[in-house]
Amino acid sequence: MQVNDEWRDADISRTQVVAEGWCGENGVSWSSILQAPEPENPNPKSERESVGNLWINNDDGSVINVQLSQFKGRLQEIYVLFVDTKHPKRKLPETWTEVSREAANL
Repeated sequence: MQVNDEWRDADISRTQVVAEGWCGENGVSWSSILQAPEPENPNPKSERESVGNLWINNDDGSVINVQLSQFKGRLQEIYVLFVDTKHPKRKLPETWTEVSREAANL
């Protein structure tokens, strides 16, 4: 959220995860649905958008992408995607060693 000027100061103190689960083949993606009693950002510039993306590069060459989306000023979903191009059917490991990260507002 820090990479998005519009969402940087949003109050997420009452935002809760209301559903979550694996959503990809071979257990490589995870989604959490979010809900708050009122919009975290009551004046969004667009009805639906990506709030931000985080790319985590690991020492084994795998990448974890975390995406946060909103709808009408409410945080809607956190989506996590694990990619290992050397071993495409590999599941998300229990641990990993991060070597770099990049946050972006796309």
